[in-house]
Amino acid sequence: MATNVLDKDVVIEGSIKFSGDFALDCKVDGEVTSESGNLTLNKNAAVKGNVKASQVNIHGKVEGSVVAHTCELKSTADVQGDLAYKTIAMEPGAKMVGSAQILS
Repeated sequence: MATNVLDKDVVIEGSIKFSGDFALDCKVDGEVTSESGNLTLNKNAAVKGNVKASQVNIHGKVEGSVVAHTCELKSTADVQGDLAYKTIAMEPGAKMVGSAQILS
């Protein structure tokens, strides 16, 4: 479970940088980045901007590129943008419109 959580009543306009485990269930208009952290975008999360983290678990919506060592698109995920990853898992029902690239 994430140690840092922003709930669905929060709206952020601007970038977020974090370390450790972080979960969003809110709206973000800006980038969400971490060099080594793990990010969970819960079902109510909606990010309009690029996402970068070591591990990204997406249950919600992203309009922007996603870069992660490990990326998991859950059944409720809706990604409108490009993915770059070393490992990916995609559940039935997950949506992704964009290109996918394996990181070297």
